[in-house]
Amino acid sequence: MKSIRTRLLFYIVIASSVIAFAFILLLLWTNLQNNLDAADTRIEQMEDTVIPAIKGSLWKFDEDQLRISMESFLSLPEVIHVELVWQEAGSGIHRLALGEKREDSDADRTVATRHHELIHQVDNGEQYPLGELVLTTSAESSYTKLYKDAIYIALLQSLKTLLLSAIILFIFQRVLTRHILDIAQQSRKINLANLSTVFSLNRNNKAHDSHDELDEVVSSLNEMRQQIKDDIQLMQETDAQLASEIEKSREKEKLVFAAKKSDEEKSLFLASISHEIRTPMNAIMGFVHLLRDEDLSDTPREYIDYIDKSANSLLVLIDHILDMSKLDA
Repeated sequence: MKSIRTRLLFYIVIASSVIAFAFILLLLWTNLQNNLDAADTRIEQMEDTVIPAIKGSLWKFDEDQLRISMESFLSLPEVIHVELVWQEAGSGIHRLALGEKREDSDADRTVATRHHELIHQVDNGEQYPLGELVLTTSAESSYTKLYKDAIYIALLQSLKTLLLSAIILFIFQRVLTRHILDIAQQSRKINLANLSTVFSLNRNNKAHDSHDELDEVVSSLNEMRQQIKDDIQLMQETDAQLASEIEKSREKEKLVFAAKKSDEEKSLFLASISHEIRTPMNAIMGFVHLLRDEDLSDTPREYIDYIDKSANSLLVLIDHILDMSKLDA
């Protein structure tokens, strides 16, 4: 996994290299043009100085002075060849050449030739053609200097880019990366058992009062942690209430079941008791009716009537109790 620092370094190097490359090209092009212009200026100054001397020497035909004047052109690094062509009556065309001869061609654009017609003007205004001066110049020295400057600037820019990247990475590490890793480490330690642990930034500057983006992240994490804690507490309270309601419902079901069972047992008990009471009562009432058929005196017959009334009253009472038990059921 590539870290943010690695990707940041890559982007910084690429961006810095592209920008530096563009500025280097612009700087080198400007320097080349300045060097070429300076070379042309030096050659023109030399021409303004030396060509009149060459005209005088050629008019007097002082060959030694001619050679000295032509050699002065070669003292310039841009001039590689000097050639003087003149014609004398009776002896034809003469040439005096110094330096390395190179032909001006499209293949070598650094080589150029400069032609100067040598004309001598006397006091009465008449002009006499003396010959032609040909200078062959080369911009090779300017391009050589350009290559050296390019290498130097490229090395310097590379060193500056690396140094700047190291400084930016150091600042990025101090300001952001270490805090992100610290927050990640704190997040790994958070679980349901220690939700009370508060996220914090380990800043070296204790007097840090400004509220930046990292503080926003930590504040959001703490709010999320507190919200989770509150939600868990609310869920636990809801579970406790639900368990209490379930327990109450179970107790109610038990009470209902017990009440139903009690009613069933009561009904069964009353039915059983009524049956147990009715059976002997029927026997008593049966014997009472049998005794009425006997020839009895008034007193026993009165006793039998009392017994019969009491038995009927007791049966009516039993019927009422059974009716009440049915209504309760």
